[in-house]
Amino acid sequence: MNPEPVQSPSPPSEAATAPPGVQAHAAAPRPVAAPGPALYGVARRFPWVPWVVGGIFALGVTFFHLSIDFRGLSSPAGMEQGQMARELSRGKGLKTKVWRPATVARQATRFSIGEGTASFHGPLWPVVTAMGLKLSGTEYAVDGRYRVFFPDRVIASMAAVFFLAAAGVTFFLAKRLFDTRIAVATVLCLLVCDWCWEFVKSGLPQMLGMFSFVLALSFMERAQWRWRS
Repeated sequence: MNPEPVQSPSPPSEAATAPPGVQAHAAAPRPVAAPGPALYGVARRFPWVPWVVGGIFALGVTFFHLSIDFRGLSSPAGMEQGQMARELSRGKGLKTKVWRPATVARQATRFSIGEGTASFHGPLWPVVTAMGLKLSGTEYAVDGRYRVFFPDRVIASMAAVFFLAAAGVTFFLAKRLFDTRIAVATVLCLLVCDWCWEFVKSGLPQMLGMFSFVLALSFMERAQWRWRS
């Protein structure tokens, strides 16, 4: 009969040899800090910092698209609506120099060479841009440094204003519906979307329509919230 092997006792651990108070402290799990970038702490201490950073980023993107990357209005329909806005700012009414068969038939009795009454495009966007053209002046000098027609830049700038306003309304709407992170991500996606900036530089009224649509959604969400409460 083989004798059973004798096991040597294992040395006591540091927690077992420590005093009772130290043992309880050593046995307690250490709290794990919640992961998160330091930017959140800065935003909590200085709430105005994210707004300043976001404003600088939005102005930088706008400056790039309206100054460096701008080559004039890119859409023929936008050019015609810009022409309507220029004629309206000069006090001539909604006139156009683009002739269509419907325009010729409408003015058959009072036909005039050069311009006719615009009836193809809606008047809202030309009326809105005519206000900016009226403030900037109705005469535009062309010198040796001429690169982009100045009224085109004014019209694109007004479209950019409506686009940035739509992005701001979208931020507050997404913040109410979801949270701040989703709202920030949504606005960033809008600001870096080249498709939206192409509409800004086209001279078309899509940015005015986008602002009106998002504003209507915001009013509807607010009205529904009040109705439920």
